[in-house]
Amino acid sequence: MVELSRRNAEKEGVADAARFVQGDIFASDFSQATVVTLYLLDELNLRLRPKLLETKPGTRLVSHDFDMGDWRPDETSRIDESPAHLWVVPAKVGGNWKLEHDIGADDDPVLSLTQKFQKVEGAIVSKSRRFGLRDVRLRGDRFEFGLVDYRGVLREFSGRVRGDVILGSVMTGGRPAGRFRARNVSAG
Repeated sequence: MVELSRRNAEKEGVADAARFVQGDIFASDFSQATVVTLYLLDELNLRLRPKLLETKPGTRLVSHDFDMGDWRPDETSRIDESPAHLWVVPAKVGGNWKLEHDIGADDDPVLSLTQKFQKVEGAIVSKSRRFGLRDVRLRGDRFEFGLVDYRGVLREFSGRVRGDVILGSVMTGGRPAGRFRARNVSAG
């Protein structure tokens, strides 16, 4: 199968952009992968899932027919009645992040997030205020959310997760309103 894949890649002119490896998938190193294609039973996908979640945020995982249990795909297409699932490995954002942007809180605001795969919920909290987040979206290392501030103005945050830091920009009322930075302050 690997040799057939190599020949097909060469025939299509993409042999320099693809690498095919024959071996034990559970012993394989996926750290350099940007795309992983799977045609494994659900049980095997679930066994492999922890390793796949450790790949770089933004790595794309594609599975023909079989899923990853409670990790719902970002997209599903159908090919001749069979599903083709796509997951984008999410950055790790769960926990508490010290927010460096004036949102009208009277003390150090903290972005408090809970995460299950690419699904994120949370709020910005301070000693005296709590702002619920809306339209939260995490795709790979791209993180976006909105909040209505103490004056009733919608602020939209859009940034990239870089390890323990999120850097990005803010729109207020549809206009640029500066930059923001959040630093992970979660214990452990």
